[in-house]
Amino acid sequence: MKINMLKQKNIPFLADEIQRVTLQVGLLAALCAIPMHSARASFSNVECSDINGNVSVSGSVNIAGNSYANNSSVSVTLNNLSNANGDKNVAAAVLEYEPNVGYGVGVVRVSNGTGGTLQGITSDSGSWAAGFWSDQIYGDSTIAELIVDNYGTMNGQANNSVGSAFGFHNYNLYGGLNLTNESGATCSGTAKGNAGGIDALCYYGPINFVNNGTATGASSGVNGDCVTPIGLNLYTFDSTNRAPIYCENNGYISGSATGGQTNSPFGARVWAQGGKMVLINRGTFKGTTWGRGGFNQAVGVYCGGNVGDDWVVNTGQMIAEGGPGWALGVENDGSNNGSSPYIATINVLNSGVISNGVTSGQASDGIYGGIGVVLWVSAGPTYLTNTATGTIYGGYMGIWAGVYGGPITIYNSGNIYGGGGEAMHLGDGNDTVYLTGSPTVTGVMNGGNGNNSLIFNINGTLQYVNGNAANSGNNLSAYSLGTSGSIVVSGKTYSWQNFNVSGVAIPNGTYKIINRNSGLALEAPNQWTGNGQQINQWSYYGGASQQWTVTGIGSGIYKIIGVQSGRSLDIYGGNTGNGTKVELWDYWNGPMQQWTFNVSSGGYFEITPQCATGSCLDVNGASTANGANVQLWQWWGGANQQWSLQSP
Repeated sequence: MKINMLKQKNIPFLADEIQRVTLQVGLLAALCAIPMHSARASFSNVECSDINGNVSVSGSVNIAGNSYANNSSVSVTLNNLSNANGDKNVAAAVLEYEPNVGYGVGVVRVSNGTGGTLQGITSDSGSWAAGFWSDQIYGDSTIAELIVDNYGTMNGQANNSVGSAFGFHNYNLYGGLNLTNESGATCSGTAKGNAGGIDALCYYGPINFVNNGTATGASSGVNGDCVTPIGLNLYTFDSTNRAPIYCENNGYISGSATGGQTNSPFGARVWAQGGKMVLINRGTFKGTTWGRGGFNQAVGVYCGGNVGDDWVVNTGQMIAEGGPGWALGVENDGSNNGSSPYIATINVLNSGVISNGVTSGQASDGIYGGIGVVLWVSAGPTYLTNTATGTIYGGYMGIWAGVYGGPITIYNSGNIYGGGGEAMHLGDGNDTVYLTGSPTVTGVMNGGNGNNSLIFNINGTLQYVNGNAANSGNNLSAYSLGTSGSIVVSGKTYSWQNFNVSGVAIPNGTYKIINRNSGLALEAPNQWTGNGQQINQWSYYGGASQQWTVTGIGSGIYKIIGVQSGRSLDIYGGNTGNGTKVELWDYWNGPMQQWTFNVSSGGYFEITPQCATGSCLDVNGASTANGANVQLWQWWGGANQQWSLQSP
């Protein structure tokens, strides 16, 4: 991502940080000419300068060796700071460099204990304050040059109109970071200007971050100011080694703005410029704005990368409130790997809550109102799974992907809500949406441009198709469906635009299951009911051994129970080979007893076990004779592998 792209998305704080770092990177050639030192040069506890010599950092503790442990209160309040260039900052603990040194001492370990407090406070206009401040230059790009465990409190306060504050601030050039904010620990920045709980940027080095505590950035702002508070900001840049980011949140992370004229708070921004990005959330990310007017947007999480794959797993909460924007935004800009394109993927798995309930206003990228999930999809494919326990909620729209043209595949068995009339609006690629189980989808599903597919596998009774009573069975291929329309299944309405629609809605009930090739019924022969009984086919005569109760168990998966035996249709031993026995067995919800009904044609289905998803129920030898065994066989589309569900 380039700086101008960041500013287009109203991310000035991160853009300014990158510009500051770029100045330091420009001195790399000069650094290479300096002899390597085995130890860091000493400097004053009162004031020191970074490698450029244009930023002074004043503090109470100078970390001059390979380790620092704090179990007491270290708090510094310093004002009227300045140097020749006017840059002036304050921190309680400082890991820094004097001019013309630029070399570290290897890995530095920092521990702030449960009784430890690191606090920096300033009231100077334009100054920065931090509980912990680190600028490390020219380390080892393959390892974590800085390892930090915080069990206590790190706090920065900038009590002026344009200053910035951080609980934790780190910049590494050639060297990564391992940071753990432990349970009960706090990293917080409070300012009238920009504020960050945790701020870390590694040029040529990986970041590994785990939060079990709290990280908050809070900006009070003044009228006319633009503030971008952020709970967590992680950034890596490494197109050579592809330095990754691993981010895990089990606690609470938030960015909040309460007074600025223009506010853009972020719960988190996590960006890997060149490497893989993994973000796992079991806790809460929240972005909150309460502005005085003008432009205001709120973002729960914005994350992504430029080359590597992006992975987001949410079992907790991602929340944006108080302003238009999005709860989760994931972007992958794509890039080149040598002379050929590197096709990166976006992967999102949600079983928690992703929500922005705002209904009006204008945010960046033309986003109107509040959106649950925003996808900026470049060349590579995107896969989004919203499980049965997942909720994606937008006061305006649930899912928006209207910028780039990469293909998107959505697997939804949970809830998607779009208060402005659209549950989703996809982009210019050829997109596919699968709806399974008993999901609630509020608003129209709009495929956008491209050749798009919407595939139903719904547990329920098909009641209406395009406003007319459903009278042609459960298979949607039996109906005339346009690229725009709607169906009603067990009282739930599903509407679409710009999709080619197929699939099935199967109500729970008792059926005879008839083979397409033979016209014979699936049965347990001789009315036997014991475990291990081989299943075959026989002319239907209405016996209980030929009747099966089909019940949805969620996510488009069913159990199939024999009416006479009370036992489940089962694949022997969970085996996957062609010819494996299909039998009766006590139901215990194993994958060999879980079934999906996949549409073939003409109202028939391929019936597939979860233990062998490429195979299905098959009549041995395509026989049409009574007594022919039913077995497992790889799906090839034969009529002997197709079945219909009919009233007994």
